[in-house]
Amino acid sequence: ANVGDSMCYLDDGAHVTALSTDHRVENSEEERKRVIAAGGEIGRAAVEGKACGPPRVWPGGLQMSRTIGDGNCADSSIVVPHPSVTTRALPNDGARLIFASDGLWDALSGKTAARAVRKMPPGHAARHLVKAALKARGDRDDITVIVVDVPPNPPTPTTTTTAAAPLAASTNGTPAVATAGAPVEMATSADDVPDWVRAEQAILMGNFEMMAKTMPAQEDTQWETVPFRSKNAVSAAIAEAQSQDGEDRVEPPEADGSGRGGRGRGGRGGR
Repeated sequence: ANVGDSMCYLDDGAHVTALSTDHRVENSEEERKRVIAAGGEIGRAAVEGKACGPPRVWPGGLQMSRTIGDGNCADSSIVVPHPSVTTRALPNDGARLIFASDGLWDALSGKTAARAVRKMPPGHAARHLVKAALKARGDRDDITVIVVDVPPNPPTPTTTTTAAAPLAASTNGTPAVATAGAPVEMATSADDVPDWVRAEQAILMGNFEMMAKTMPAQEDTQWETVPFRSKNAVSAAIAEAQSQDGEDRVEPPEADGSGRGGRGRGGRGGR
């Protein structure tokens, strides 16, 4: 969708196509007819009685018949903000879009601009077109360029269907398996286990053995066998121990929230 004289061109590498409509009355016979039908006039500005410059829409004197933000200098029933809308499918092989204001298109045609920057990346292409327009026009008025590369569509995955083979009879007591396409290797005994599976198993067993060596013995892990007790039960146990042996005070075991109690004598809590 576009309004005004900014334009967009699509370059697929072989053809350059305009995707927008130029709303300058100088370039659009359709817009000239619409303006006149709405009660407007088309004419050039007069300076000292002489016509000069491009055709404009009157009242207002705008060069465009569709704009946004010019309601204070044009009749809104003649110069309208309604856009022209174009729908076009992008090529599957990818393409390039060149958006630019009229400062570029006053200097270069769509085809000339697209062909000049086909081998450049988008950022370099946009800067090159701005410089080209500056050189051609000699001023910086209203030159804005955006270049966008649309990547190709990914290839559609293809699927192949292979008819299932009939079940084969078993000759060695092993259940037969029907396969479609490439055969599937199946281990029917310990001797048939692939080497890569054996290697993975050896790594796992080595890890288990290393863990077993680094873990403390069961008798040293007193916390493993201490059941979880509530705070009240712990306090009662401490009181009972102190009453039996007043000199031996037992600190409360620390709960770790996992259902296991704390350490007893000989650990951090003992004295």
